Amino acid sequence: MGKKPVDSSVRPQAVDLPYAGLNQTQIARQRNISRHCVENAIKKYKKTGQYNDFLPTGRPKRIPSCGVRHLKRLVKDDRRISAAKITSDVNASLPKPVSTRTVRRFLRDHG
Repeated sequence: MGKKPVDSSVRPQAVDLPYAGLNQTQIARQRNISRHCVENAIKKYKKTGQYNDFLPTGRPKRIPSCGVRHLKRLVKDDRRISAAKITSDVNASLPKPVSTRTVRRFLRDHG
């Protein structure tokens, strides 16, 4: 899981308060965020000049979270069900179809 995002109004305050004479620990206690969050916000601001979060990068998952839950439920109900049967059941509930190989890979990776 990723980190919990910090409120967009808190990050600029965390970056500006060191110039008011506060150290990172004092800022973290005052704003109720972690010291590492303050440190990372200051680093990011010095490097890019921006306060906001960047969009996540990378290839999107083929099976969305609702499909993952459905897949786990199918396997939990009947552990001896074939990958082809699982694929057809999952594809009925997903907007984009997935292949049998994708289902097998998911099952292998997630036990």
